[in-house]
Amino acid sequence: MKIGVRGSRFTLNGELRFLLGISYYGALGASEDFIIRDLYEMRRYGFNWLRVWATWSAFGRDVSAVDEKGDPHRPYLNLLRWIVEEANRVGMVVDVTLSRRNSVVGPPVSDRLKRYVEPLRL
Repeated sequence: MKIGVRGSRFTLNGELRFLLGISYYGALGASEDFIIRDLYEMRRYGFNWLRVWATWSAFGRDVSAVDEKGDPHRPYLNLLRWIVEEANRVGMVVDVTLSRRNSVVGPPVSDRLKRYVEPLRL
């Protein structure tokens, strides 16, 4: 799926579309089978935009695709790439959301993050 803008409206693969989105907070903590079922269920309900939190830690488990310095945290970066590919296959565009996490202070590490996020673009 290729997202674009025409005037004040979004396009998907060049066609005007209303984006109906859903956040998938703990996506990187789910199994591939579970994610596939979720993606098809999301599409069944008309969602075409998926927000995945690539920096996610909850309940003592860190499933972030990158660490607080912006370096890769495998295998979660690989899973994120797979999610982007699978979402694309079912007709969903993915918004990869990155944060500095709750306990990290200081300037953003956007230049380091770009190294790992840019290859996710399809």
